[in-house]
Amino acid sequence: MEPPFERPQAGAVPPLDHQIGVVDAIVLAVGEGASAYLVREVWKGHSTAAGSALALDTRMHELLGYEPVNGGEVVLFLLAGKPLEVLPVVGGRVVYAPHDASVQETLAAPQLKERVMATATPLSQPLPPSGVRIALRVAFTGVKGMPVLALAHNNAAPLLVLFEDHLVQRVIFRRERKYSEIEQVDVSRTDSDNLEIAYRGRTLTFAAKMAQSDLVEVLRFFQRKGVTLGEGAARRVR
Repeated sequence: MEPPFERPQAGAVPPLDHQIGVVDAIVLAVGEGASAYLVREVWKGHSTAAGSALALDTRMHELLGYEPVNGGEVVLFLLAGKPLEVLPVVGGRVVYAPHDASVQETLAAPQLKERVMATATPLSQPLPPSGVRIALRVAFTGVKGMPVLALAHNNAAPLLVLFEDHLVQRVIFRRERKYSEIEQVDVSRTDSDNLEIAYRGRTLTFAAKMAQSDLVEVLRFFQRKGVTLGEGAARRVR
């Protein structure tokens, strides 16, 4: 049975767990003047560290009601170095999606931290029987040797679930594949680095876009399973 999946409705604010899954990093920071933030804690990702300074353009969030406060704490959801979500900590609490009651959530900052860290992809330990679902932004059906060509894509409900001896993937159809069927796992480049899985005796490939921190963990997982890594993938895990 597939783990439950929350599919955002067209035009709606995505649920909190969806945003947690797709971003590269989530940090607790403090405002230090216009567009400047100092990272206090890193809850997800490896692209920044506690004590580092961030310069972020939050004008779009300000149009939606966010007011930067010098010395105020804020939780930042970062995607490709840009703020996807900016959640001020007020009275020890944060409000997600304050203008959309259908997905709005109010949590104490420690509760949000626990939620974020609980959803981190646990691939360095034996996987549970139900597998581990990797949060994908989009999945593609490609052609072996032609990484820029996509025959089909799915950005509504893409799927990649890893088990101890096999995986389940979906672009259009849900497929189960043994790791022994994999010819090579590599990284292809479009606007970001993407996972690409090529299978023995098959022309079509499975490719997926995900948070870059998750990509590295997935590549290391395949490496531990004895799967051959292409040059791009091997560089990412060094």
